[in-house]
Amino acid sequence: MPLVTDPDEILSRSDDPPRPLLSHLDDLRSCIVRAAAGWFAGTCLAYAAFPKILPLLIRPPIEKLVFTSPMEPFLVQMKLSAVLGFGATLPWIMYQSWRFVAPGLKPGERGALRSLIWPSYALFLAGGALGLAVAAPLGLRFLLSFQTSYLVPYITLSSYLGYVSFLVFGTGFVFQLPIVLFVLVSIGLVKRETLRRYRRHVLLGLLVVAAVITPSPDITGQLLVALPAYLLFELSMLVLWLGGPRKG
Repeated sequence: MPLVTDPDEILSRSDDPPRPLLSHLDDLRSCIVRAAAGWFAGTCLAYAAFPKILPLLIRPPIEKLVFTSPMEPFLVQMKLSAVLGFGATLPWIMYQSWRFVAPGLKPGERGALRSLIWPSYALFLAGGALGLAVAAPLGLRFLLSFQTSYLVPYITLSSYLGYVSFLVFGTGFVFQLPIVLFVLVSIGLVKRETLRRYRRHVLLGLLVVAAVITPSPDITGQLLVALPAYLLFELSMLVLWLGGPRKG
């Protein structure tokens, strides 16, 4: 059976009729190829725009970076372009994943899952922006405070961009908390009453994660990362209570 390409046709089905295993594997291959093609296109665009993107990623107190081998700038540009390409085409990749699993879901589940793609991506971008604008500078100021007359920081291009990528993706995934909660409540693995009961534990966990992401003796950095995530948690609780799934 060929892969269904019309989303409305997929949504109109009530179930996925039995098919041979090879048919499912063919569908999976098609989705992977489309996702990989989108990722490759995004990587090419990011590679072309790299000279303009790199200055935007260099945050104070870092002003200049060094490289220790002739190949390092080229390899870093390739790696970062792949990362940026993945981030830019993430909605397309998520959509291809949805297309593969949609025929096996109920009609209501298909619509709910597809509707989460753009909110999830928007939250990821918001978290990544917070990591770049807030977490990276605060963490760098603390880490560079260890320099002395005999400890001089020479930050290489690869190490700096690796650090920034960790912060951006870390805060981006922390901001996926509302999506995770919605899915867990929707499938009945977690009850809303349980989430309300463990509010303080959620806040403590977010503070711990924020402390790992932004290592600093100043709690301001941790609060700037943890509090927005916790506010999203409370907003998720409100949405689940007013109009969320009735399971749990």
